[in-house]
Amino acid sequence: MRDTISIQSDQTFTNFLNVHNESGQRTVLYYDRPNSNLPKALIGLPDSLVLQAGEAKKYPLKFLANRQTIRQNLQSFIISLRSAAPSDKSLMQSDASFYTQLTDAEGLSLGLEQDEVYLSQLNDRAQVMVRLVNHGYVPLTFTLNLSGVPDGLEFTGQTMRMTLEPGEQQILPFEAAYRTNFKRSEDFIVTIKAIDDLGNQLAVKMLKVFSITSSRNLGQFSTLLSNPPNSVSLLYGNLNGSSDYFQFRTNGKTVVNGSSTLEYRLNMDRYSQQDSKTVNVYDSYLDYQTKTWGIKAGSIYESSDFQLYGRGLKVNMRVAQSGVLSAMALENNYLLFNGNNFNRQGARILGADYQENSPGNNLRKASYIYSNDRYTGLNAHQIGFRSDFILSGQERLALQAAYTVEHNFIKNTKAQQGASGGFNYRRQTDNINISFNSFYSTPYFTGLQRGLFFSDLRADWKLDQEGNKSLYVFGNAMINRPKFQPQEGILMFRDFKNAIYNYGLGYQIRKGSVYTNFSPYLMRQSLQTSGYEYKNPENTDWDASSIRMKLLTGYTGGLYNVSVNADYGYTYLNTSGNPVAPFHSLKINASYSMPLLGFTGTMQINPYYLTDVLNIGNQTKYRMYNFGPNVRIYAWERKLEFALSALYNYYGYTHNNNYTTNAFAKYELKNNWIITAEMQYAVNRQRIFRQEYASAGGERLDLENPVENYVNNFNVDYRQLRFGVQKKFGRSINTALRKLKLNYFEDHNGNGIRENDEPYVSGLIVKINGESAQTDRKGHVEFGVEEKIRYVISVNNTKGWSLQEPTIVFTDKNKSLQIPLVKTQALQGKLVVKKNKYVDNFPVLAGIKVSATDPFGRVHQTYTDDRGNFIFYLPRNKYMVSIETKGLPFSIENAAEEVTLKGSPLDILTFIYTDERRKIGVTRF
Repeated sequence: MRDTISIQSDQTFTNFLNVHNESGQRTVLYYDRPNSNLPKALIGLPDSLVLQAGEAKKYPLKFLANRQTIRQNLQSFIISLRSAAPSDKSLMQSDASFYTQLTDAEGLSLGLEQDEVYLSQLNDRAQVMVRLVNHGYVPLTFTLNLSGVPDGLEFTGQTMRMTLEPGEQQILPFEAAYRTNFKRSEDFIVTIKAIDDLGNQLAVKMLKVFSITSSRNLGQFSTLLSNPPNSVSLLYGNLNGSSDYFQFRTNGKTVVNGSSTLEYRLNMDRYSQQDSKTVNVYDSYLDYQTKTWGIKAGSIYESSDFQLYGRGLKVNMRVAQSGVLSAMALENNYLLFNGNNFNRQGARILGADYQENSPGNNLRKASYIYSNDRYTGLNAHQIGFRSDFILSGQERLALQAAYTVEHNFIKNTKAQQGASGGFNYRRQTDNINISFNSFYSTPYFTGLQRGLFFSDLRADWKLDQEGNKSLYVFGNAMINRPKFQPQEGILMFRDFKNAIYNYGLGYQIRKGSVYTNFSPYLMRQSLQTSGYEYKNPENTDWDASSIRMKLLTGYTGGLYNVSVNADYGYTYLNTSGNPVAPFHSLKINASYSMPLLGFTGTMQINPYYLTDVLNIGNQTKYRMYNFGPNVRIYAWERKLEFALSALYNYYGYTHNNNYTTNAFAKYELKNNWIITAEMQYAVNRQRIFRQEYASAGGERLDLENPVENYVNNFNVDYRQLRFGVQKKFGRSINTALRKLKLNYFEDHNGNGIRENDEPYVSGLIVKINGESAQTDRKGHVEFGVEEKIRYVISVNNTKGWSLQEPTIVFTDKNKSLQIPLVKTQALQGKLVVKKNKYVDNFPVLAGIKVSATDPFGRVHQTYTDDRGNFIFYLPRNKYMVSIETKGLPFSIENAAEEVTLKGSPLDILTFIYTDERRKIGVTRF
């Protein structure tokens, strides 16, 4: 049996179990299902295995890699056998096992409803919708990390550890709002990352945030034009008919001198607003890498527990076989060039790190960072370490630690020392999975996780062999108590301390493509703040406790995906008094997707977090709804792509209604030219409230009890049009150099050649290297592929069609193939043992090879089980079914049988088995 098998999604994979009876007697072994964890197999083990003395046998195992079979990227399969004879148990190997490695696993996608948001003129707030989708076969557990948030601005929303089931998607609402009197005049970027328990980055997305009156960098991070290797594009946009801008982009990656690579990117905007005309350059760089060293100049973004994004230089050198030594110098400013020259200078950073990736995906890293911010006066040093360990085949441990020093050289403050440490422990056995991770940093730690304590423990128990049923318990705590040095230019810096605790258990079950997970849990929170705006108390000290129930259910199919995530709670303690406890709360996330049409929606009634109460102000009702459809259409052999989406948002605590519509079109011309167009229209309708004071007697006003009264509505309409042209060019590493055109048809007679009466198959899902496409009404699909690569092409059998044989293509030139599809039918048979008075024991019928040969000479094979039964899934055709007996201790009276599969039911084929282990010959004299 092979130890590890590389598998691909929706493909079959096979292994063989070798069993050798080294004893001197006949042995009967039984498949021990309770102690094995094999999923449902296409070809499985018989219930009993019979081996004669000294005999060795090979038993085939065949599975289909789908969401019902594969639950982990690296998954173990355990086979346990037991003997009926007690004397054999001490001499038997306990079990056999192998692993599968999913090589084309798709993971998490992180998207935004809008790649750029505008802070309201009225209250300096903006709503952000983060969409998370698990495209893979295994559950993903992660936390969201936000970096690049400037001083004084806060993002409130769910950043706690969460798990997405395969095919599940969620929309998480966030709110960006200034909480201090200090506001930055320039625009900025917030980086949103999904980080797993080992610190690996699963997905990343950048969000552009600027004032609604600022139109100078419009569309800077729009998804209008994709970024294919070696492309150049020019885009024109107009906002509300008063502001114009041009965007120029070019990017690519190419081979230099055979083994080195050069990657480049340039993003430049020229905008015109009233009397102002300016040019900005951002997210641009040159990156040259050889086998031993590399250098990158321009925009530098680093994944670190420190705010590292901006313009600068980074050099790296490879050390030994798996080590990389890097050094960088940069300024935290995403603009490489700003024509207005009014944005303040960011912190200047010097850094160095050594990183080593050893076999088994073990990471060891040491880093040093020095930061000097001449605007705020903060000076900081940080030294960090991380190391991963494989304790055993089932256990992994990751450790991290850091030490920091920070002081303000302008205000001449005392240097504050900080430290952090954490670990992540994971143990995965056949029936129990345990994960325990914890992190602590002191209040003056200079990293992004400043003054934070976080701990999370979860244990899962499988309740069946396939892992379709499981029980889990969990507990987590997050305590945030940061402290900050006085900073120059910050008029008021608020104090913010909060804590969240969750304890609960859950049960999850999956049946086919349907999954359900429900979990009751307790939630406790505390929040202390100071220095808030007028509508909240200057000092808050609140506590809340709730009993909650979470329900997750969904369906994951080949073309359709549905998920509903609901969280209901009963809050029996809320010292903020808004709303007055006890009260009920509800959060619902729902999504539906299919190739043409999709729908997403969220709803929240009453606060979930205490930070939600801060958004209410003096309002008593917290309501939030957003929902909308989306449509995507392809035409003319996918040369034309059109997408349309609409979203309605309602925020009851601000009486804010947002209506947003996005339309996008792309058309591919000859010679790799592309034209694009995009329209965005948004309407923001918000009620304006004025704070008034009632009389406290005489001319005196009651200043301690302000009342907010409705004044009128404030409407903002936002319109943006964009038009672009794009050209792909060159021969880069990742550019598609060859066209592979595939045409699928119904092969009724099974000859592999399309006849006039054999139609094409539309709506078929075709997969190649993890990329999927759907055939049009002419059965046509087209892929761009690299040159001189061997590709294996598969289809998703959603309409009962399957390939006559695997499609393997070597792309030495542009190719167009006609590929036959056939309908399959089950053909069952069995062996019937002919009685033999000279043989007193029953023969072994398992593992006998049966062949089915069609008129074109194609041979299909299967094996019998321990009862002599066998089954084929064959294309409809004529077959000669036979059993080869040459050299074997048995014969078949009817060695071959002819059958015709036409779709109608067939009788079970019967072959007469004659045991010839004791063959008696009679000689006459």
